[in-house]
Amino acid sequence: MYGGDETGVGNVDQTGRSRAPRGQTPVVTRQARRLGGSMIPGVSYRGLMRLMLHDRAPSAGLFPTFLRRLVQGTTGTVVLIVDNLRVHHARTVEAWLAAHQHEIGPFHLPADAPGHTPDERLGNAPSSSCGKSRSPAARTS
Repeated sequence: MYGGDETGVGNVDQTGRSRAPRGQTPVVTRQARRLGGSMIPGVSYRGLMRLMLHDRAPSAGLFPTFLRRLVQGTTGTVVLIVDNLRVHHARTVEAWLAAHQHEIGPFHLPADAPGHTPDERLGNAPSSSCGKSRSPAARTS
């Protein structure tokens, strides 16, 4: 049994404060080129994690690829608990699931039940901890 969800990832985090003279808008300059992508994790209730990183947003074409990789190497039927994202109900995803119903069975959470899969916290972890830890000290060798 796996919990699945999608989240966007990026390298731009604007934490902290900025200052500007009275009447002017504070401007935070970027230190790096903006990079982004998506992460589709599948976390089992025993702690096993399957993760797919991609450089584009989750789509109906990408989700079956994740599902195919999720069922590889597993024995028995995989139960995947997902939210009601539009991608999970797309025709291509439904067709793939119908063709592989002996390998995987989805369970859709109600729209008013966020946070009921273990990977909801996983997707929030990178963004919530970015500004809380200090960067490691430079090593001199």
